[in-house]
Amino acid sequence: MKAKARANNITSKKCAFCKNWYDPANSAIKPCGTITWEYDMEMKCMCRVKKVLKKGFQSCSQFESKI
Repeated sequence: MKAKARANNITSKKCAFCKNWYDPANSAIKPCGTITWEYDMEMKCMCRVKKVLKKGFQSCSQFESKI
């Protein structure tokens, strides 16, 4: 079972919402309202800035929103 969480797309700086987190299909995120999104906390993708695999719930100072 995949771990899911909800986040506000304005204040959340999670990797799942970052344009540097390589998820071209955006399969880790799903809208759940006007400003709330559901995301897969455990999905791993490559960070194009840090060059490492990062999970969706992680964050860093290089965050750039893709929403």
